[in-house]
Amino acid sequence: MQTAGIAIPDGSVFVPVDFERQNLRSELECGGLRMDQPAFFSLLGVVPYLTDRAFEETLEFIASMPEPSGVVFDYGVARSSLKWTERLVLDALAARVAKAGEPFQLFFEPEKLAVRLKGIGFTDLEDLSSAEINGRYFSGRTDGLELKGNLARLVTVSRRSDNPEL
Repeated sequence: MQTAGIAIPDGSVFVPVDFERQNLRSELECGGLRMDQPAFFSLLGVVPYLTDRAFEETLEFIASMPEPSGVVFDYGVARSSLKWTERLVLDALAARVAKAGEPFQLFFEPEKLAVRLKGIGFTDLEDLSSAEINGRYFSGRTDGLELKGNLARLVTVSRRSDNPEL
């Protein structure tokens, strides 16, 4: 982050965790996270590489944190939900990351993911498509940077008892 010119806030602690082999709660407690305080988690660039079990356990842990704890994560859209041209792009990308030793493992259909997140206990949900991400974060850029296709989405979820519906 420092090489990108992004200031790291005072008091920030980076806690490396192997989501497949370590207990997230235990590792974060050892890192100093106060379990009695709300927290916001970023899993950007993480979810596609997790197993379903690790994803479920991670989200259940976050949902167990005090309100209004939440998380932001990106995810790959299930191959079955993509156009044939997007499937070709996904297949090429998946082969490339697998060759690098980081195979994609987890994909979702947006509607089914929303139901699942509600079942875990989240009440506030924002699930942005590529077009919505481009409009919010990349509009007005002069370098042409934007997401292509519909392979990935960006989700933010949290828990609030005063908002029981997604």
